[in-house]
Amino acid sequence: MEDLSSLRLSLGVRSVRTFEGQGAPPPEAPTALTLGQEIYTKFAGKTQPESRQLVAILAAVQEVVRAQGLEVTPTAMFAALMASLEKPETLASGEVLAAMCHLLSLVLGRVPNQILRAKFAAGSQVLCGILEAKQ
Repeated sequence: MEDLSSLRLSLGVRSVRTFEGQGAPPPEAPTALTLGQEIYTKFAGKTQPESRQLVAILAAVQEVVRAQGLEVTPTAMFAALMASLEKPETLASGEVLAAMCHLLSLVLGRVPNQILRAKFAAGSQVLCGILEAKQ
């Protein structure tokens, strides 16, 4: 019995008490990363200027969403990005515009379909405007 205790201790296994008729409690699920954290984790360590630009745009979008008193969700990020992209001529450079479009492409997969359908016409106009402005 002493050997089993030392083995458990060396392996880091903790004892779990169960009551008759019940199994062990479910293992603790790892906390899920938010979309912003996922994007940051993926691009923050990169040295390419495009990756750095994307991380900077991500931080700015999150700051704007929080300043509006909203939770940073994919939907809120989508709205902030679309509002910023409505007038592409006001953006500082083509690199900023490219980074914003790249971030938008990463966010779109997490936005609920109902919202995308509701904003399809407006979103299409914005993206067509970007293409026309940057021919």
